[in-house]
Amino acid sequence: MRKLLVAVGLLVVIGSAQAQFCPGVSPWVFDDVLASDSFCPDITWMALNNITLGCKTIDPLNRDYCPNDSVTRKQMAAFMYRLGTIRVQEVDTGLGLTGGPITLTGTIGLTATQLLPTTACASGQVPKWNGSTWTCATAGGTGTVTSVTGGTGLVASPSPITTSGTLNLALSYQLPQGCSNGQVAKSNGSGGWLCAADANSGGTVTSVTAGAGLNGGTITTSGTVSINPASATLTGTFFKQGGNAFGTTAIIGTTDNHLLELYANGQQVLRLDGSTSDPNVIAGASSNSVDAAGGETIAGGSRNIANGGIATVGGGDSNHATFNAATVAGGASNHATFLGATVAGGTSNTASGEVAAVG
Repeated sequence: MRKLLVAVGLLVVIGSAQAQFCPGVSPWVFDDVLASDSFCPDITWMALNNITLGCKTIDPLNRDYCPNDSVTRKQMAAFMYRLGTIRVQEVDTGLGLTGGPITLTGTIGLTATQLLPTTACASGQVPKWNGSTWTCATAGGTGTVTSVTGGTGLVASPSPITTSGTLNLALSYQLPQGCSNGQVAKSNGSGGWLCAADANSGGTVTSVTAGAGLNGGTITTSGTVSINPASATLTGTFFKQGGNAFGTTAIIGTTDNHLLELYANGQQVLRLDGSTSDPNVIAGASSNSVDAAGGETIAGGSRNIANGGIATVGGGDSNHATFNAATVAGGASNHATFLGATVAGGTSNTASGEVAAVG
């Protein structure tokens, strides 16, 4: 109905000849309608869709639309029928196409990225992307294999293969076929492999023999292997019960700043402390103690203390030598508390002056 009203409205438009006329179907124009007329787009649309092409053809480039003429019922029916046959109003283009949207006439085509080469390619060539379009190119690149040689584990026959041949696994790389359940591949000694029982899996030790310097073999069920101290094989590199010849000074001890302790009957009897420049020697009970001044000695006893450089306690119980070069020879609860002070023995004696002595 909208198009019908437009057609009727056109009948009242009167145009005069001007330099610019309303276009109809290219290349002709309507000489009696100005291009500036508000109905010019509608008139052009009706002409392009063949609803009406005007009433008079002047020449191939000019026609009259004749807006002043009356429209008969037959003409109106023809206009309405032609209008009714119009279906598509606009066509747009999607991915890979160009040309849209088209509302009247136009052309839709493939984009350049979708076009195969337009020139005839040589026999066997294929389309190849050059970064912006498709061009003719040789399939599979331009290289040609001229020679194949077998690498590690492979044998080429012939070698090298230049026309045709066969590549196989080398014999030393071929695992045996058809082994029984649980078997393993075993070398035949000449570069090949054979099926064989897994001799190193699930086995049982049946005999252990004692070698040089050991006692206890041969053991076939259960037993003990131990060092044989009397063995002539054990010489020079260990301390042996009853002594043995080293051929040089025998050294036993530590190589870091930790103590060396000797035990007898499960209890400590001697500590050797090399952590200071003058080593400390502490014999006797573990309750004996020294400080870090260095050169301190406790020869035995228990609960004795030697504090101060080169202080000495010869033994006894609860004796204290607590200054440089102080000495308590023995006894109990004796104290030498100054430089060079000495207590020879007794009980509860104190030498508290420089080089003072209690005999």
